[in-house]
Amino acid sequence: IQENRQSIRNTPYMLRNQGMFSIDKQKQKQRVQIFTILLALGLLLRHRNRQFSRVVLFLSLYYYASYYHQARIIYMQRRWRNDYAVSFNNLPEDLCHHLLRFRKNDLWRISDALALPERLVLDNNSVTNNQEMLIVLLIRMASPEKWLALSCITGIEYSRMSRIFKATINHVHALFQYKLDDNWDYWANRMIMYKRFHRRKLFQSFIYGYIPPRFQHCFASIDGKRFRISRPSGQGNQQAAAYNAYYKFHNIGFQGVTAPDGMIIDFSGPWAGSDNDLNMLANSHILERIRQTAIDHNFADINYNLIADKIYNIAVDGISSLRVNPQGEFEEAENVAASNCRVVDEWSFGKIV
Repeated sequence: IQENRQSIRNTPYMLRNQGMFSIDKQKQKQRVQIFTILLALGLLLRHRNRQFSRVVLFLSLYYYASYYHQARIIYMQRRWRNDYAVSFNNLPEDLCHHLLRFRKNDLWRISDALALPERLVLDNNSVTNNQEMLIVLLIRMASPEKWLALSCITGIEYSRMSRIFKATINHVHALFQYKLDDNWDYWANRMIMYKRFHRRKLFQSFIYGYIPPRFQHCFASIDGKRFRISRPSGQGNQQAAAYNAYYKFHNIGFQGVTAPDGMIIDFSGPWAGSDNDLNMLANSHILERIRQTAIDHNFADINYNLIADKIYNIAVDGISSLRVNPQGEFEEAENVAASNCRVVDEWSFGKIV
């Protein structure tokens, strides 16, 4: 991450397009100052010399009208323009692969696969295109930097980058949300492979030289995460639903299931902050979906469990939790080996939420 941040800081602008539609901020500031001075003079002299006061007020209105007219022209030019800050053709091949994590030739295919529109009006009535949307999306997902630092790389104003990212995420989610509702058929063929990965990692982490019996049937890990929020306002029982008496703050909860290679198999939420992790487990119906997937693909006789934290210490098929009170060095070693397999679940929350 440190090398990535240093390379981003040393990267020059990909393109800063200031062509005919750039605003002269110095002239704008002068016009506003002249308008303010003339308006103040007109108001002060309105009782002494009415004719002179009317002339001054007319001039102030003229300056205001000319300023508004120029700003309106620039706005319309920017709204209907065809030149954008960044485009695929202006990206160097090495910089594209380093910052966006994709080859330059693949960007057009990704844009078509995501069905990004050629022209999209943002919430502030500015316009963007599919190339800007994809570049902002990829550079944001691949970099840990803030919007201000990314703005220095792309040449796009940071608030505009935020609006483009939000619009792109909403567009992609609206088109492909159905793939997240029930995607266990896609992961069914990989469950056996993930189970082998977990067994191999458990074997390497367990100090006794074999796979711990408690976790030998696990293929993925599950965990819940809480994110603190401000106290909600409004009618109803919103504060009670968001407040958790154990953590002593208002929050919302999420639940994720992560494979050993870091792929997120299932992600559910937000859930009410007053619920505990067991309530989120029951409401998500994740165990029922795993069992139904095993039945549909004819391997129901094989156990597929999830490695879970100590809070999931319940007698339920499909959950292999860490021991709450390990007795002896053997059970302690089991917990350590299983904890090493659950690290990827924490990484997934850091990537998404």
